[in-house]
Amino acid sequence: MKTLYKIRCQQTGMTMYGMMFVLVVIGFVATAAVKLGPHYMDNHVVQSAMDSVHTDYTGANMQEIKDSDIKQKLNGYFQVNMVDNTIEKAVKITRDKQKVILSINYEIRTNFISNIDIVLVFNNEVDLAK
Repeated sequence: MKTLYKIRCQQTGMTMYGMMFVLVVIGFVATAAVKLGPHYMDNHVVQSAMDSVHTDYTGANMQEIKDSDIKQKLNGYFQVNMVDNTIEKAVKITRDKQKVILSINYEIRTNFISNIDIVLVFNNEVDLAK
């Protein structure tokens, strides 16, 4: 009977070090979400803007459409969604006989914690002629 009583009276739960470890992990994940989330949201806007431009020009003769018209349409989407202008500068249009490739490839360097920076690389590409 004494052994059963001893088992029930032993302390259970998390130690202080265990709780500190859990809090550090939660803090790290929360910091990552707050610092990196907006950049991934901007990239989602870039992808949807590229898809919208592709939809707008579906069925059109892409060889007749100027690069400046495509960039102007993209910049309209970017301004409405307040996308950073460094992304606007990364827009490249490559023309071939059969293809018109719209690509937006860019890097973002952001401060993560103290002197630790994170570099995010985004590569977006769509063929407007399809």
